Amino acid sequence: MKVTIVGAGVIGVTSAYFLAKAGFDVSVIEREQSPSIECSYANGAQLSYSHAEPWGSFPNVVKAIKWLGKKDAPLLFKKKLDIETASWIMRFLLNCFSNKYHKNAKAILGINFYSRAVLHELLEEIDFDFNYSTNGILHVFKKSQDLIDCNLYFNKLRSWNKDLEFKKLTRKEVIELDPALQRLMTYRNGAILCPQDEVGDIYKFTSKLEAKCKKLGVKFSYGERAISFTINHKKVDHLLTNKREVKSDMYLVCAGAYTTHLLDPIGINTHIHPMKGYSLSIPISSHSTPPKISITDHEKKIVVATIGNVLRLAGTAEFAGYNHVAYEPRVKPLIKLANRYFPDTGDMQGATNWACLRPQTPRSYPIISNTEIKNLYINSGHGSLGWTQSLGSAKLIADIISHKKTDIDHRPYSIEGC
Repeated sequence: MKVTIVGAGVIGVTSAYFLAKAGFDVSVIEREQSPSIECSYANGAQLSYSHAEPWGSFPNVVKAIKWLGKKDAPLLFKKKLDIETASWIMRFLLNCFSNKYHKNAKAILGINFYSRAVLHELLEEIDFDFNYSTNGILHVFKKSQDLIDCNLYFNKLRSWNKDLEFKKLTRKEVIELDPALQRLMTYRNGAILCPQDEVGDIYKFTSKLEAKCKKLGVKFSYGERAISFTINHKKVDHLLTNKREVKSDMYLVCAGAYTTHLLDPIGINTHIHPMKGYSLSIPISSHSTPPKISITDHEKKIVVATIGNVLRLAGTAEFAGYNHVAYEPRVKPLIKLANRYFPDTGDMQGATNWACLRPQTPRSYPIISNTEIKNLYINSGHGSLGWTQSLGSAKLIADIISHKKTDIDHRPYSIEGC
């Protein structure tokens, strides 16, 4: 049977791989000229399985209100309040209540650790370099109360998943673990190490997995933009692109923030909204010692990772519609943090910045689901955790399409209730 996938980012390519392995005839349509050019190009590189904190919480809402009007705030609204945005905000606020918050956190944790297991299985089958590191992720804190609160939260997560590991570290212990963090920790109170978390170059991984997909018979069509689905008797008759009509047995939408453009017109409301994220990539000097452990700075909402010969900083969240421009005031916090804490690590003159539109659901975790349209499926809405959740999401949707028993309960990721 033939499956057509819309989107060749990490979600689309990993989905293509598992569907091809399951015996499907797979084709992928991508509007860009190559795979992994948008959200899968230059993200923060973290495989942060232990990070299961939904955006939707009242403390985050309070912070967002305090940040209003600040151009360099970690969260910024630059979009006029239209009906679509207002609807998303209302759904987001409803997800802030504690019962919803804990349900959402469990769902995030579930797909995160499932994805880790699937990636490790995959790496036993295939071997390619994507600057993969298993040194863990270090969550650093300026305020002692924030460190205490996070430690309590990790204990809550471990009550849901006994396999989760974390360790509280003093400033001195962090510096002993990674001397390159000495300057940063001078201004931080302590940290929590999540040793199961990892780092990898998403662009390298996706590009090389695409090559593996081609060997399995997957066909990729680049520079082809999906425009609309034509529905007949609750079934997709064909997909119209800027080049042709595509006929297939089944269709899988992995179109990230553009998922709504395809599905809203046929009455499938995913409530996926674009949330812009930024990154800064600094070439590492040959004489320097970059950090060996990836960092999540909770005060600045910025992550730092060494991937090969590049120091990558990423962060901020901006609601500005479908706008890909990397605005200078939004990049400045990344530059400031790099100059202050890692001044001798890289060549700032050769640094490049980048912005992407993360597909954010109000509940902070993806839709991995069939739909009311009999032959139409969705794997989208991963927000800032697309890299982390990609392998698990792909295996899950492949099993759903194959009508196989899934390894984990797929019901939390259904489109119903999103």
